[in-house]
Formats: sequence, C-alpha cells, structure tokens
Amino acid sequence: MGRSLFASRLSRVAPRVPGYCAEESSMNVLASWFVDLLGGLLWIALASAVGGVVWQVCGVQAWRRTCGIAQIMLVRGVAVVSVGAIGVALAQGLQLAVKAWLILTAFGPSSWPAMAHTLPFLAGGTRALLALGLGFAAWGLRTRPNSPHRWAAVSVLAAGILLSGAWLGHGVGRGHGRAALMTLSVLHHAGGAIWLGGIIQLGMLWGLMRRHPELQELWVVWLKRFSGLATGAVIVSVSTGITLAWSYVGTWQGLLGTGYGALVMAKGCLLAVALVLGGVNYWAVHRKRRRGANMTASTLVPGVLEGEILLLSGLMIVAAALASLPPAADTPDEQVRISEVAEVFRPKWPRLTSPPLAAVRPGALEASTNSEAALPVAKADWSNFNHNVSGLFVLMIGSCGLAAHLWGGPWTKHWPLGWVVLGGFLLVRSDPNDWPLGPIGWWAGMRQAEVLQHRLATFLVCGLGLLEWRARTSPAPRRRVSYLFPGLCAFGGVLLLTHAHGALEPRREFLIQVSHTALGVLALIVACGRWLELRLEPPAGRFAGLSAHLALLGIGLLLVIYREHPG
Repeated sequence: MGRSLFASRLSRVAPRVPGYCAEESSMNVLASWFVDLLGGLLWIALASAVGGVVWQVCGVQAWRRTCGIAQIMLVRGVAVVSVGAIGVALAQGLQLAVKAWLILTAFGPSSWPAMAHTLPFLAGGTRALLALGLGFAAWGLRTRPNSPHRWAAVSVLAAGILLSGAWLGHGVGRGHGRAALMTLSVLHHAGGAIWLGGIIQLGMLWGLMRRHPELQELWVVWLKRFSGLATGAVIVSVSTGITLAWSYVGTWQGLLGTGYGALVMAKGCLLAVALVLGGVNYWAVHRKRRRGANMTASTLVPGVLEGEILLLSGLMIVAAALASLPPAADTPDEQVRISEVAEVFRPKWPRLTSPPLAAVRPGALEASTNSEAALPVAKADWSNFNHNVSGLFVLMIGSCGLAAHLWGGPWTKHWPLGWVVLGGFLLVRSDPNDWPLGPIGWWAGMRQAEVLQHRLATFLVCGLGLLEWRARTSPAPRRRVSYLFPGLCAFGGVLLLTHAHGALEPRREFLIQVSHTALGVLALIVACGRWLELRLEPPAGRFAGLSAHLALLGIGLLLVIYREHPG
C-alpha cells in the first residue's frame, strides 16, 4: 500500500507529534507526491519487465533456437526486460526509503522496528530483491538467449514480482474476501503489464525493422501474435478492474464524491481512449492481412502503438495515485454529495475581478473583527480569478490553434506564443504570499509543495509555448523539437493528476482535486493527439490533431467555470 498507510493521515497525526512544524508538513506533502510519481514509474518499469518476459516466451517463443537477425532481436528484447527489472528495483527501493523518511520524521526513530515489520515494507523489499534478480538473470540471457532453463528461471522471477504485489494493494487490508481481492489484483496487474510490456517490445522491434526492411513480413506476424495476446490481457485486466473498483468504491456516491472514485473514473477514461487506439491497430492488422497487403501495418500501426504507450503510461501513474488513497468504501463520512460535485462542473460566468492583495495575506485583516471568515473567502476569490482568466487565455489559444489546424495561413503559426503570455500571468498570480507579490522569497517558497508544483506548471506553460512556436515556424515541421510539446503536455497532465492539497480539509480538497483530475485527463489526451498528429499521415494525423485541439478547448472551458469554495 502507498500513502494510504503512511502519508494519507500524516498531515492529521503528525501535527500532534512534539517538534513537528508546518515546514515539515509541506515537505511531507511533497514527499508523498514524489512517492506517487515513483509508483507510476515503477508500474511502467514492471510492465516493461514482466510484460516483456511474457511476450518473449509466448509471442516470440524465445526458448526456440534462432539465429541471424532473429537472434539480434531476441537479445535486444532481453535487454529491455533487464532494464525494466532494474528500474522496478530502483523505484521500489526509493519508494520504501521515502516512506520510511515520512514515518521517522513524524514519529521518531523508535517507530523503525514496527515499521520494518509491516507487510508493505516486507513485500516491497521482496519485490525489489526479485526485480534485481530478474534484471541480472535477464542480462545473463544475452549470452544464451535460447536456453529453456534460463527462461524458466526468468519466468519464475517475473511471476514472483507480480505475486508480491498482492501484499502491496488494498486487498491485503480487507476484513472480508481478502484472498479473492488479492488474487484479482494480481490478475489485474498481470493483464496491464502484458498489454503495455508487449507494446514496448513491439516498439523496440519496429525500430530494428526500420534498419532491416527484410523483416517486413515478420513484423506482420508479430502484430498478429500480439493482437491475440493483448486481447486476452485486456479482457482479464478490464474485467478484474471493474470488480476491484466496485469492491473498493461501493456506491455511486463513493464513485462521484471521493478522490478515489474520481481517479477511478480518470483511469476509465484513459483506458477507453487506449482501447480505441488498440481497436484501430487491430483493424489495421487484420483488414490488411485479409487483403494480402501490409502497408498499413508499417505506417499506421507503429504511430498508434506509440500513442498507446503514452496513454497507458499515464494510466499507470493514475493507478499508482489510486494505491496511495484510501478506498472510497472506507471513508463514508468524508464523501461529498453528488449535488456538490455537479455544482463544480455547472456552467457559470467567470470571475473577472480580483480581491486586493492585502485581503489574501494572513494577518493583513487583523484589525477587522471578522478577519477569520473574510480570509478564506478572499483566498477562494483570488484562486477563482486566476483559474477563470487562465481559462479565457486557454480558450483563445485553443481557438486560434483550431483555426490554424482547419484553415492554416502564415499568421496562424504564431498562436503558441499565447502560452508564454499565460505563463507570465501565472508566475505573478499563482501564490500571493510568495515572490513576486508576497514577502516569501523565491527559494524559500520552493520548499512548499504546492508552490513548487505551481512553479513547475508555470515553466511548463512557457516551455509549451516557445517550443511549439519554434516547431510550427521552423522550415522543417518534422523536427525533433515538435515532439517536446506533447511530452510537456503529458508531464503537465501527470502533475495535475498527482497534484497534492494535503493541507486542506477533505471536502474542500476533493472539490478542488476533482477539477484538477479532469484537467489532467484532458492534458494527456492533448499530448496523445498532438503526438499522433506528428506521427501519422493524413487523414489519420489530421483527425488526431483535431482531437488534441478539441481537448484543449475542453481544458479552457473547465478553467472558465472553475469555482473554489471557501468552506
């Protein structure tokens, strides 16, 4: 388990510990956010390792004797497995170290013996050791890639990594149906790992095939094998995921009125888009195979596979964030009413007037008898103004981008510079108590989790504008700089999906987080659409670009109607 055991309650428990201070609380929030990011990277690496093993054994049939170029492909696939396994070991080890630091900071060194004997630490340590063993065993396969005995050992280690996850999920802490939930978790993880890991292996093989055109026919055979393997993996992952989600959510109120439920819906949205891309690949492979041609399999499929990797990687990060939250079924008293959630997304006029700076600074209204009630209202109005004006900026940027996409023209290439203007606005307005408006300096403010995230978001916005403007005005529109825009969009989506408001009360925290979750999903769709626009030929590329611009307009609309309540 993630933050549900170590950090989800830390902000409530730790302030009662002698010597605890607000700065430590901010660092705890930042560390917990880092744990979520590590968790996402861990799952991506796990898919690369475990899914890679399944693909090599069942898809490539690596245990059969090969030679020549097939031997080279096998060795490279094994190298991907080895790197993924080492990544699992490193990410798991760092996660345990950060969680240990969180606990020791809050409760002192005396808590170490009890902490070291908890199931999450024991299972996490076991997984790290198994992953390390898999990394070295897979690396050893490079010298004898067709050894059945070595492949059997690698398969056992990969299975052990999956099984250890049963003691790292929510199922191990349930009072009823524990064994069934732990089993479903392992199957769910296995399905996702096979899907993403197989795609990563295909991406590596595609890169090799581009340098060896004689592998064209073999590429189609691999796609056919992967199609069947991925179909089974998706069926297992989706069916077990639905069962687990409903077991941990329990009610519609839990689905719509908790942070856990919001991330479940975000995961479902990303999965739906990934399934659409998977369906496109399935259609391309089987349709062209019946016609006896493989041109589409070599033009459309590789780009769509890259889009699947991007979306599934985002999905893995959402899954890691889910593991760090208590299930909705365990927090019935902290659930927000569905009507309150609907109010968050109800269309309303944007706020275009900002409260004075003095009104949002603690202590500035001490002379007023109602300063305690006035300060939260002023802070909410300040945040609403920032979000709503930012939404108007994004709507204008998105509209100009859509016009450029549909009609073109020399002037339309400069629309990305609107992001730079928005970044300057955010830099000034994000945090009224910090530089440049407040008394807290630049470096002092960076020690606060939310301020750091806001600054990262500001740099991302400016970077998006400058890089995309450079890419669109360059004489060579396919330059590598073009791919930085979707990469930064994806990173921004990850920031939004893991954005922490740990210092807030549960109800207000959720009402803020639910809008950030929706924005994060749309940001990942923008990233995927723009990536596919660059990778695919028309008309598929133009359709993908259109979806990216429409998702960007959706982000603008959500920001325009954003409302933060002081309650």
